[in-house]
Amino acid sequence: MIETDKLRAFSLFRGLSQDELQAVASSCGMWETLKGQYIFKEGDKSGILYGVVEGRVMVQLSSGRLLNHTICELNAGHIFGELALIDAEARMSAARCAEDCILFSLTTDDFRRMAKSNPGVHHKILKNLSLVVSEKLRRLEARLREQADKSKKGYSCPPDDAVI
Repeated sequence: MIETDKLRAFSLFRGLSQDELQAVASSCGMWETLKGQYIFKEGDKSGILYGVVEGRVMVQLSSGRLLNHTICELNAGHIFGELALIDAEARMSAARCAEDCILFSLTTDDFRRMAKSNPGVHHKILKNLSLVVSEKLRRLEARLREQADKSKKGYSCPPDDAVI
């Protein structure tokens, strides 16, 4: 079980009391992974949110012409795979360890059980989750605008250079 002090580092759990963090910790799994190990691959069934407790995780495109193209790297305190708590769609990217890692996990089933057993905690996490997703969308939009500005200045991307 993950320590509540470690959970406190994640914005997903902002505003939770010590007792609420303890309830969340009891629902979370812990994983030790090795450098190069895939946590999930593009197209895999989702159902688990992960958080980086220690180490670095690369989020990558794992198919097509951009095979193993790293979109971003996540360090301790970052979550990924968060859409699993929102929908059951397939993974849009791959997650691979850039170095040995310690991760926590929260399954959609455990999150649903939390909604029944502790609706206040569930609500706070959903609110924080919406802020995390919103922040990621804003960063993506900024990257798209930057890419569009480069295009206007005569810079052009090759057809296979996708903007993520």
